[in-house]
Amino acid sequence: MNYRFATCNDIDLLVSQRLSFIEISENNDNYSLLKDNCYLYFKNALANNTCDVVLAEDNMKCIGMTILRKIVEAAIAREYKIIMLNASEMGKPMYKKMGFKEIENGMILNMKSVKELK
Repeated sequence: MNYRFATCNDIDLLVSQRLSFIEISENNDNYSLLKDNCYLYFKNALANNTCDVVLAEDNMKCIGMTILRKIVEAAIAREYKIIMLNASEMGKPMYKKMGFKEIENGMILNMKSVKELK
């Protein structure tokens, strides 16, 4: 299984995936504004190391937990205090299994609660 952290070269892909995730069509009046804002967000976040995105390079099933473990491992190594993410309804059980809690706009993992990876 191949995976890697996204770089600034992946911004167009990340924007496309984000717009798909929030299910907004090009016909929406706010599409261009959202697309531009997503682009600026990823450009700044990746350049300033305030956001990590893991990309799976293989089209394999059941890689979500492996990728999530790598994200948590990286967060531990970088001494992050929390991990926040947006989750689909389908993904929430996996995140809960790793200790994430639901919050108003997504899910959060307090790194103090991470003793060992399950």
